Amino acid sequence: MTKRIFLFRLASLSMLFLALVARGEESVSFSFGLVTYSLVVEAEFEGNYDRDEWPHWFSLPDSCMTVRDKVLAEESLIPVTTVRSGGRCRVTIGLWICPYTGERFTDSSDVDVDHVVPLAEAFQSGGHAWDRETRRAYANDLSNANHLMIVDDGENQSKSAGDPTEYLPRDEFLPNYLEAWVRIKTRWGLSIDPEEVAVIQEHLERVADVGPAEGVGPDFPIGVGSEPSAEAPSSTWKITYVGSTLVEYNSVGQDWDNNVKINGRRVRVSQSIELDIGTAARLEITAIERDEGQDDVGVVRATIRSTEGQTEFGIAVTVRENGGRYSGNEAIWEFSFHIE
Repeated sequence: MTKRIFLFRLASLSMLFLALVARGEESVSFSFGLVTYSLVVEAEFEGNYDRDEWPHWFSLPDSCMTVRDKVLAEESLIPVTTVRSGGRCRVTIGLWICPYTGERFTDSSDVDVDHVVPLAEAFQSGGHAWDRETRRAYANDLSNANHLMIVDDGENQSKSAGDPTEYLPRDEFLPNYLEAWVRIKTRWGLSIDPEEVAVIQEHLERVADVGPAEGVGPDFPIGVGSEPSAEAPSSTWKITYVGSTLVEYNSVGQDWDNNVKINGRRVRVSQSIELDIGTAARLEITAIERDEGQDDVGVVRATIRSTEGQTEFGIAVTVRENGGRYSGNEAIWEFSFHIE
């Protein structure tokens, strides 16, 4: 029987503390594995949000794509089809899995590029004080893989500008979503309101109590059309990116970006690539700790071939701190994969 793997590293996940920081502001910290995010807790700003003051989807330099088309192209699990018009390359066809629902789409008109922390939420959480250039940078941030996500347009409309008190995705994606939420807010210096804190704490504890379960994970083979039959002959094999864990921290940093590519296509946690027997999977795994002025980067490339039966394996990526008081320290991430 095929075992579907959907693993979140929740063993060390907990609400750590509510405290008073030096300025007398209330703050909260969340821990995901060995990474801790700290946020100032305060009520939302009640001014008038104007979307026009947050320029987004601008044209990229030296490219015919806008930011939106760039995300569509990078997130597609198959090569995209584009239509060129007026110097612009517009993405029309690809294959996208909505992480919020698990549904798959091939027509770009059926999906949206979602700001995980919506622009209106950013405005209410501190972005009201930003200048136009900072707002523009936030609205078009391509440096963080989880800042912008391809989602079902109907689901995106349901989410609208909702925070976790108003919208949450399916449970299978919930830990990833909540970590992305607090990570983005931490990275951009945004605050969190007390209602958000309570809801995030409640759901993280609930999911941690449940733990990983067999058979609950989505199965995302690549290919447009009907699902493959369970009785079909085994002419293909599949490799799934299960997840990543920071196994050694050593004070290297807290602001991480992890990126996994299989045969040139970026994949997220629980997503799979299906290949013909005899075709190898070329992995490129990158762990980046964002530092002011200079990022610390670790990259591992590996070639994986199909095996008989099911196999689980991990690949370690080392990142060395290149400056400051902890220069020379090394952090180690373990990336887990499943073959069937």
